[in-house]
Amino acid sequence: MVQSATALRSLTSPAETGVVTADFGRMLAAGVTITSVNTVAIGVFPNLYFPGQDAAAASRLLGAAQIVASPSTGAASAAIAQRVGTFLPAVRYAIQIIGNASDGSVPELWQYWTADYPGMPGGAGPSG
Repeated sequence: MVQSATALRSLTSPAETGVVTADFGRMLAAGVTITSVNTVAIGVFPNLYFPGQDAAAASRLLGAAQIVASPSTGAASAAIAQRVGTFLPAVRYAIQIIGNASDGSVPELWQYWTADYPGMPGGAGPSG
């Protein structure tokens, strides 16, 4: 299983949505493609700066994941994209995306997302 983690990303308003892209383009051998989405999961991963909880974390995944071209290499069917949003303030979300590849490998990527709304303690707003 090929694994990768990426940097923390933020949404800046409760209504904002974003797209988590698990870009496997540089991990896959030439000619290997993602053939199906194995798993897309989301959970809460609290820490000192984002201690919040979300009992409905799964509802932050919006719609179905799509197999797309790799943003880094342009290779067709080498990434998985999942829309996310309506995050709660002060919650850090861990998003896991696992694909099935044409060579039998099972590449996996984790991303961490937060809500960094203006006015939050430690947030982007005037009181942060």
